[in-house]
Amino acid sequence: MRFHMGPARQVDQGLKGLRAAPPGPVAALLCDGALMAAASARWALRLGAAALVVIGPDAALRRAAAAAQDLGLSPAALVPVPAGPVGRDAAPAWLAALAPALDGRWVLPLFNGEFPVFPWCESRGLADLAAFQEGERRRGVGGWVVDMHAPGLAAAAEADDPDWAPPGRALYDLGGCFALTGAPEPWEAEGAGPVPPEAPRLYGGVGWRFQERFARPPRLDRTAFFRAFAGMTPDETFRLGDPKADGLSGAWHRSPTMAVMSFRTARALLAQPEMAENPPELGWSGARSWGWSSGELLDAGVIEPGQWF
Repeated sequence: MRFHMGPARQVDQGLKGLRAAPPGPVAALLCDGALMAAASARWALRLGAAALVVIGPDAALRRAAAAAQDLGLSPAALVPVPAGPVGRDAAPAWLAALAPALDGRWVLPLFNGEFPVFPWCESRGLADLAAFQEGERRRGVGGWVVDMHAPGLAAAAEADDPDWAPPGRALYDLGGCFALTGAPEPWEAEGAGPVPPEAPRLYGGVGWRFQERFARPPRLDRTAFFRAFAGMTPDETFRLGDPKADGLSGAWHRSPTMAVMSFRTARALLAQPEMAENPPELGWSGARSWGWSSGELLDAGVIEPGQWF
């Protein structure tokens, strides 16, 4: 488990804070730095998170806490957990460590630079989505990470600028994504499959278009919102090994899905030293413009409502 210093103390701090937090969905913000930590915290709270646990470096905790306070979140609902940078490799261990205090609560895991979207999230909250899924005997909401890019991101990534804010419109990769369900391909990470058809492994986006720049192509599938339980051991895509949590659809009909709109892969690409002087052009024919509304993603087929009318 990759913690910063004194992991037992930090886990205890998180467990204590979560047990005292008000009831309702919990957003777990996992930060590898301060860039967009405030923006992602603000987004998660506006989705209806009743509590916010922030795990990461001090600068990220300060930014996220300030955003939460600006929105009027009560001190009891904010749970800061100091740690080193938390990336996709360390994130599952953190969630597993905090599972005893999350047992039975719906959790929205996200990294700084990520902005989850579900159908009609402007007027319906996370608690509404959780209630619907429980009525459908589902324990999670399947989804996928959608890579975004925008002007100014290259400079922000190079400088790790915590004050950079996403623009009013951004581009996202819609084309070029594909799904796998069989045995893992040679280039996939160990433990990649096989998986059932309703919960495929997804690839594509910026990480696939520039795969030579990454040790392995990032997976896009994600269990985006789930009901936690003690003893859970999520993987790097936050899958729990439970078909009722991980799948994009139920056994009898389609379910609502989520898109995790993310600048993280583009940021990781643009932050590479050799990219500083000549950043690549990320716009292409498979990209679309997005103005931050769920309706645009519904119209494009990026998310779907299932039976949630």
